[in-house]
Amino acid sequence: MSEDYVVQGPLLGSGLNGEVQIAASKQHPSGQECAMTAFKLARVAPDGRRMLVSEVEVFVSLGHPHVVRFYDVREELDILYLITGCIEGGELMDRAIELKTFKEHDAAHAVDQMLLAVTFTATTWPLGIVCSNLS
Repeated sequence: MSEDYVVQGPLLGSGLNGEVQIAASKQHPSGQECAMTAFKLARVAPDGRRMLVSEVEVFVSLGHPHVVRFYDVREELDILYLITGCIEGGELMDRAIELKTFKEHDAAHAVDQMLLAVTFTATTWPLGIVCSNLS
């Protein structure tokens, strides 16, 4: 991993999907920022590994402006790395709380973008995709 990507900042988050950090591609001329999610495979049961493989297959097949972009996958030393686009702006709920008032026009725009992504994923993949993280 270190020959192709350099970690650039603190831990962005962690959870069931592993730890996420900002990284930059050494191969991209502009040092394009990406999100690097590290799954510790030693803690993943065989069923969980199958789910990870399935998630990678889904990522590879998708391409939509409102769905995070997939760039790369690597496995090293019992860690699976997923390299995806870096989504900025944070959580929608945090944004609404920060603004204290969320205008109907802004809410409609946000919902429209999310529904475009949900419709795309639900109709593109043969069995449909359930979206569990709408941000």
